[in-house]
Amino acid sequence: MKRWVVREGEARTVADVLRLARADDDAVAEGRVFVGRRRARDAGDRVRAGDEVRIAPARGASASAG
Repeated sequence: MKRWVVREGEARTVADVLRLARADDDAVAEGRVFVGRRRARDAGDRVRAGDEVRIAPARGASASAG
């Protein structure tokens, strides 16, 4: 699982974080992205400095992939 903590001025949306974390674009649609304890519903969901974003690997992907 990838973990990203948003820094001030770094990202405004979940899509920004996915790009910075080099995560796949399908992660949100597949329900693998969480902002804090909340599942991200859309790549356009807003994030704020200090938010922890977790991105689970795709099913069948190696835990060390990514």
